[in-house]
Amino acid sequence: MYNILGIGHPRTGTSFTSKLFRLWGLDVGHERLFNDGMVAWQMIAESGLNSGPYPYIRPLEEYHEGVLYKSTIKQRPEYKYLIYNVRNPYYSIPSIVYTENTSKSSLNFRQTVLEFPLRDNPIETAIFSLLAYEEKAIELRPDFVFRIEHDQATLYEFLAKNNLGVEYVEYNKKINARPHKNFSEMISEYGLPSTQLQELINNFCVKHGYEKIFG
Repeated sequence: MYNILGIGHPRTGTSFTSKLFRLWGLDVGHERLFNDGMVAWQMIAESGLNSGPYPYIRPLEEYHEGVLYKSTIKQRPEYKYLIYNVRNPYYSIPSIVYTENTSKSSLNFRQTVLEFPLRDNPIETAIFSLLAYEEKAIELRPDFVFRIEHDQATLYEFLAKNNLGVEYVEYNKKINARPHKNFSEMISEYGLPSTQLQELINNFCVKHGYEKIFG
């Protein structure tokens, strides 16, 4: 059993979260399973159902800290603590639209596992994906929900309280940032999503302590 399993929708900070764990002394890989666990959006898939092979978790071998690891993962690993990271949709939705849903392997895998509809307006597809991911993540009853913009200190306190031997380091650099149009430019290009989806993603924002993104 591993100490940590981290999940979060693509483009919401899984790479950033895994970087924090490593800075604090936990050997947690990003889309790689190391000594203390991993952070990988793909692990939202149920073990034994719609599971591996997973996109981007390639069947290769690699050295990590002098040990040869087989990176192929066939099902969700057992874990002590489940961490679910979220990001402000004002920033995550444009990133999903322009840099994640453009990948067929990512979009097709999520659509198969999460069973959300694909829409002509890519903003609506991104929102459906985010909300479906959220529903499955909450069903797994995460031990800590980590807002990547606000909760470094409280995440650290959670890990320290559970005697995981962490040492705090503040970290604010962007990880895996990809250039793309911003929220306003995205709306100008594709138009507003449906009123229903605007309300649903606004509810997501309020639930996680973000400002509503649609007026």
